[in-house]
Amino acid sequence: VGCHLFGEGEVRGEMVGGMDCGVVTEIEVAECEGLVALYQGLGGPGWARQAGWLGDEWPCEWEGVVCAGGHVVGLDLSDNNLVGEVPAGIGALQWLDWLYIYRNQITGLPAEFGQLVNLRHLDMRVNQIEVLPAEFGDLATLTWLVANDNELNSLPPTFGQLSQLETLYLYENQLTSLPESLGQLSNLTVLNLYNNELTQLPESFGQLGKLRELTLYNNRLTTLPASFGDLEQLEWLHLYNNELTYLPDSFGDLDSLNWLRLNDNQLEVLPASIGGLIQLEMLQLDNNFIGELPSEIGGLINLKEFYIKNNRLSTLPSTIGNLSNLQHLNVTANEINILPAEIGQLTQILSMQLQNNQLMELPDEIGQLVNMGALYVHDNRLTSLPNTIGDLSGAVAFYIQNNRINRLPTTITQLNIRYLEVQNNPFVGPMPVFLQQISELNHFDYRGTLWCVYTTDTPMLAWLEGLEEHSGTGLVCEEMPPAVYLPLVRR
Repeated sequence: VGCHLFGEGEVRGEMVGGMDCGVVTEIEVAECEGLVALYQGLGGPGWARQAGWLGDEWPCEWEGVVCAGGHVVGLDLSDNNLVGEVPAGIGALQWLDWLYIYRNQITGLPAEFGQLVNLRHLDMRVNQIEVLPAEFGDLATLTWLVANDNELNSLPPTFGQLSQLETLYLYENQLTSLPESLGQLSNLTVLNLYNNELTQLPESFGQLGKLRELTLYNNRLTTLPASFGDLEQLEWLHLYNNELTYLPDSFGDLDSLNWLRLNDNQLEVLPASIGGLIQLEMLQLDNNFIGELPSEIGGLINLKEFYIKNNRLSTLPSTIGNLSNLQHLNVTANEINILPAEIGQLTQILSMQLQNNQLMELPDEIGQLVNMGALYVHDNRLTSLPNTIGDLSGAVAFYIQNNRINRLPTTITQLNIRYLEVQNNPFVGPMPVFLQQISELNHFDYRGTLWCVYTTDTPMLAWLEGLEEHSGTGLVCEEMPPAVYLPLVRR
């Protein structure tokens, strides 16, 4: 701990609140008085941690106080039951480098807060602060500001003067707008604004040229400014759960974007420029109103994950086959009735979820997806499966329940699937003998069909009993009228 030795004639302080700062030698008298003011103004006697405070003439040993070079340079009063508005006396602590006052009951900051001209790190999250003083913009050296979980409904116009700011957390507040000056934060790399009430962003937003991570989910945004595409270094963008109806054409200029979440908005179309997001690896568009994908979607050559469930798609563009690095595709709960043959070009696919659509058939090319671990086509209108499904050598599960399939291709026996769910399809008659050739099968569900088993078919009965789990009809072939199944069996 550095010490400050006062020279002859230097003015000493007076006793403040029972503490004689005039006898303190290790820091400036004004700084000592500033600490005392904090203690008195923020309910010091009720603090959870207050060892040493006002009890001796060595403020640098008071709990939470850190000194260096004869000044207070750090103050940790986090989670300490501080109550009320920060007193004006804090302005005397002008050598503070970092200040942690998070998880308290602080209601406001004084104008004098702007006198902390050496402050670089400020953490004041989880308080009850409603307004920042205009002088907050005088914190010219601030690089790291954490102010989430407060009650802020606006930021002062001077906020843009924080030109050294690199990291800014303002989520879980009540912000309805952002000042135009925000664009002056030219060194900002991380901006977190989720769970506010923002309806729009300032046009200057595009000036945040160093921004790499932006979270804006759970707001009320209806549009994005045209300048949004100028965020050329942006890598992570979370815009889900807003009210966006369209994206600006400039959106495709975000060519550093790696991760994009736009789910739970009101999007009906995507701009053709989206094909310019050549670094994109994850795209989430679930729960919108998109009726068609632009052919330019095929330009996303590095895309690995694509989620667009619960939209209004009736088909997929043939250019989907250009997504040669795609590993996960989820188009659940759309209105797709046909798949392009180019779907077979997605040879890196590990999972493809096609359930809850209106598919009537699968293209033969689907057999080329040899790395796909499971076939999810349940709850469609399929009447058959192509013989090429026997080429899906990586598949371990088939989910084809709730369709209109009445026959399984024998090529299914070429696979090592462990899960087979075929319930609620119009299978009728004796269960196919070839199913016993699926050697790895251990979970089998055929409820809701009219498959039956002969009581004399010992091998079939033994095979079913040997499965780890099976759920069936319990139908006995001898008890079924031949007229129910023989016409179908003889086809």
